[in-house]
Amino acid sequence: MNKIKSWKPFTIGLCIMIAVFIFAFSFGTKERQQKQQNNIDNNTSNIQTNNNLNNNVDEENPQNNFKLINDKIIYINGNKYVSGQIKNISNQSLDSTVYINLYDNNNQQVDSISDVMNNFEPNTIWNFKANIPDYDTTATNYKIVKISSIN
Repeated sequence: MNKIKSWKPFTIGLCIMIAVFIFAFSFGTKERQQKQQNNIDNNTSNIQTNNNLNNNVDEENPQNNFKLINDKIIYINGNKYVSGQIKNISNQSLDSTVYINLYDNNNQQVDSISDVMNNFEPNTIWNFKANIPDYDTTATNYKIVKISSIN
């Protein structure tokens, strides 16, 4: 009578191969993520802000409902954003949008982005965040061009 061959050596070998594959794949993924982050940092470290928005959000103009408090570039999980704070200086809740243009080194517009806040309550601060698309590697400058509302 022939003995049935044991599957145990095969199973152990298969488990070892899977473990080696998972280890090798995870190392490669971390290395790829680090390279991508380095590329993002290299491509966007020169992005500049243009804070000449004060004429667009003049507190003294009664028609204007907003005050830009600050704006900057931030990075979250490898994604980049134009972020900042806007205050609703009106006495009513507003559906609001911040519009941002992106420019290249020659100050040519390459894209535009925006963020929206519905029911932006009076005398409160909105922490806006507009995503700069990954494909927009030529953007080196930005300008907040308008903050608007629909009453």
